[in-house]
Amino acid sequence: MRDIKFRAWNTDDARMYNDVFCSVEGKTGVGLNEHIATTAKNFVLMQNTGLSDKNGQEIYEGDIIQVRTFLGEIQGTYTVEYKLNGFNYYAPDKPEQALYFAQNLVEVIGNLYENPEVLTPMHIKD
Repeated sequence: MRDIKFRAWNTDDARMYNDVFCSVEGKTGVGLNEHIATTAKNFVLMQNTGLSDKNGQEIYEGDIIQVRTFLGEIQGTYTVEYKLNGFNYYAPDKPEQALYFAQNLVEVIGNLYENPEVLTPMHIKD
């Protein structure tokens, strides 16, 4: 069984916090470390997929990944999302794909919050 890990984007100070914990004791909160806790309303939580890219970097929801073919050619740039059937990678012009089956072919190249410029306009959802 894997550890359930999160990171959080703070919408107020535009900063990513890694290794956060979540508490549901009456209301949702985000712990930034063992001494600081805050409400989650100004945070976007992203769950770790439990998978790593081809370089060993952990993959989270909201990551932007580049997927290559078995021959090493770039297949496309996608965002990682969680759906009912698990973690998938998504691009508007292509069907969703299960991340689990492509993990050795992907490379994390950024995330939606710190690197939105990596995505083309068609990737951005309204």
